[in-house]
Formats: sequence, C-alpha cells, structure tokens
Amino acid sequence: MSNTLVFDMCGIIYSYDNNNQIDNKTIDLEDNQTQRDTIQSAIKANSNQLGVFEMPNAIDKLFSHIKLGDKIVIISSSSKSTSKLILETFFKNRNLDTNLINNIDIYCSSDYGSKSDTQTWHDILKNENYENITEMYEDTKEYLDAAQYAIKKLGNSNCKFSQKI
Repeated sequence: MSNTLVFDMCGIIYSYDNNNQIDNKTIDLEDNQTQRDTIQSAIKANSNQLGVFEMPNAIDKLFSHIKLGDKIVIISSSSKSTSKLILETFFKNRNLDTNLINNIDIYCSSDYGSKSDTQTWHDILKNENYENITEMYEDTKEYLDAAQYAIKKLGNSNCKFSQKI
C-alpha cells in the first residue's frame, strides 16, 4: 500500500518574498480618472511582480514521493488553478515534467469551509477515502491541530505532523 502525504501550499511549498514584493510603479492620473480606475491601473502596472518562492526541500519532497508512487494531496486556501500554476512554475524551473502535477490531488479549502475547522479537513480527506496518511505538513499551528484531529479520526494513528518540511 502506498503512502498518502498531505501538504498545505503557502508556508510549506512556497512563500512570498518579504522584501520588495511589488515594484510599485508611479501612475500618472488624468483629471477624469475615478478611484476605481486608479486602482485598476495600479493592479495592471504591478501585475506579475509578486514574488513566489519555493520553500527549501519542498519540490524535492513532492517529486521523490510522486516517483515512489505515493499519493500527494494539497489542501490550500488558494484556488486549485493558482496552486497548480505555482507548482508548474517550480517544476519548469527545475526541468521536471509538469505532467507529474496531474498525479497530485489539489483542493481549495474554502470550498469546504475553514482550515481551522476539523470538519473541513475531515470532509476533504474522507471524500476521496485517502488511506494510510503518513505525513501532514501545515505551517499554521491552529490548522495543523484541526488537521491532526481529523486525520486521527479517520484512523491514521501513525501520521507524522509538522509545520515545515
């Protein structure tokens, strides 16, 4: 039986650069520009500049367990498409086959509730009947505690829980 590993995204797989996340560009406003127009212009001027950085050992761990045939589950507060895009970027940067990401089950926790609620974790993990959950990574202690309770409730008593890889 293969193992199942559960990961959070932000804080476990990736992080944001704390310095100069966005290179704010000066925007010249015309007299008839509304506040909404100003905000939209700022977003356009600063898009694609929020740094997303791989956490140490994260992609190595995902890749090695995919190669072993283990099941990888990601439960993120970001949308599924955003999480997938981040993974694709990291895989491409390492010249890894991005098709391997199709072997990862990705969930947006907001579709099920709050990560602080054990029922959210329970519903996601029970939904697909994940068995033999051996490792769980979540950087927020409150969320990790909720996940731990849910995973144990599902009968996974030998799972390792950690706030970092």
